[in-house]
Amino acid sequence: MSGPSSDKPMRVLVTGGDHTGSLAAVRGLRAAGYEPWVGAVTPRAYAARSRAAAGTVALPDSGSDPAAFCERLGATVERLGARVVIPGTEQDLIAISGSTDSALRSAAGVPQPDIVLRITDKSDVNRLAAESGLKVPETKIVGGDRPLDVATAQFPLIVKPVRSARARPDGSLTRIDARLVRSADQLRDLIHGLGNGEWLLQSQLRGQLGAVCGVAVGGRIVTAVHQVSHRVWPPGAGVSAFAQTVPVDPALQSGVEQLIEALSWSGIFQAQFIHTDQGSHLIDVNPRVYGSLALATAAGINLPAVWAALVSGSRFEPQAYRVGVCYRSDELDVRALLHLALHGRPLDALKGMLPHRHTTHSVVMLTDPAPGLTSLGKLARHARRALGPRP
Repeated sequence: MSGPSSDKPMRVLVTGGDHTGSLAAVRGLRAAGYEPWVGAVTPRAYAARSRAAAGTVALPDSGSDPAAFCERLGATVERLGARVVIPGTEQDLIAISGSTDSALRSAAGVPQPDIVLRITDKSDVNRLAAESGLKVPETKIVGGDRPLDVATAQFPLIVKPVRSARARPDGSLTRIDARLVRSADQLRDLIHGLGNGEWLLQSQLRGQLGAVCGVAVGGRIVTAVHQVSHRVWPPGAGVSAFAQTVPVDPALQSGVEQLIEALSWSGIFQAQFIHTDQGSHLIDVNPRVYGSLALATAAGINLPAVWAALVSGSRFEPQAYRVGVCYRSDELDVRALLHLALHGRPLDALKGMLPHRHTTHSVVMLTDPAPGLTSLGKLARHARRALGPRP
């Protein structure tokens, strides 16, 4: 891939600086010769504290006020002369795709709103995945005109909203993650607490979390990285705490290519799977930067830089990625290892604590130490909650 001009680096604005995926995007862009700027809700955001960031701009929360978010973002893009915008969250992506600011939508390279709505609709993605030859978990849709029949539910199961970014009556968006449910009472309480809307009930699959991550343009994958997770957090319905790149699975790659083509997707994506003895089952598609994005960059495929080159019309040359590169989430893996130690697997926890060669981290980096302060603050808050209130 050919980067920007060395005498005047291209400016790229990354939103969602409060997330580790956005931090990885900012670091990757700087390493590729771009000038990354950060849009964040709080100055304590990971990416806002990074030495890789050329500057930070305060943005309204796209979930609470999508219109204000787009208005401020569009004005910032014009003021900075940013050529590319990379949405850091699903809420940011949906807000930008629905914006009337054509210059903002062009800088973000987002597809038409109907394409964004389709790829963020889990029921549509499941249907297209099955038509593309991919396995999906057994799924029931409840809510709306589909009543919840707890008596027929097989536990444990995973409960997901049809859309991770759910619209509130006032037009704002809120993110809801998948939940592991183990009993009928827990299911009733969860559905009642989540309110109106449609929900997916999926059988919990026992296996290993994996993913195909990449960049697509017009439904064609231009580069991809395969990875598996050796530890996740939380257990049973979590994300990567410790992951590793693996060789390309040709059958899985073919299925994902057909799915991305059916979705007509353009942008960064992560297709997540559970690998079981009965095959690999698609469980989610994230059309955005994702938590373990740093792994792809460390393995040689700098996805945010690839996307920035494609959006800006720069030259892109596909490259192979390195197999066996590891990724550790500095916050999540601590909790995953502690869980192993407290649940009868102390040796596995001890092995997991040992340093691994060729390992990149979600936050910790010796040459960019400040984002680690945000991690320390989060871990301290988790510890206080776990210990409970003082007497």
